[in-house]
Amino acid sequence: ITAKLRSIYETKGEGCVKGNREYTRYLKGIREAITWSSSRLADKIRVHDEFIAYNKERLSLEQQIKARIDKIVNTLLPKLGKLSRCKFFYQKQKRVLKRAINSSNAQKRKILKKNSVNCEA
Repeated sequence: ITAKLRSIYETKGEGCVKGNREYTRYLKGIREAITWSSSRLADKIRVHDEFIAYNKERLSLEQQIKARIDKIVNTLLPKLGKLSRCKFFYQKQKRVLKRAINSSNAQKRKILKKNSVNCEA
């Protein structure tokens, strides 16, 4: 398990980890767990499993955010006139979603839900 933790720590993650404080906290826990003795094996396994679950959700949320941004940019915005109310609506969604990419998973979920609705013309 120590080798798995070390591998996670040395890899430094995929996706958008720069500036993500939640990710940094998990990584700090991994670094700490690496130093624990074998008598704390259960704790090491818990830290590993919690990180894996967190990271899986983080990557999924990032993918969902990117997919929504792509839909806004490639599908929704091109159909709208320059001064359309919906154009401003989608541009705001895009800005909010881009900023959310480095947020905590809870914030990502909340922001994604709020910014996945379509404009009612």
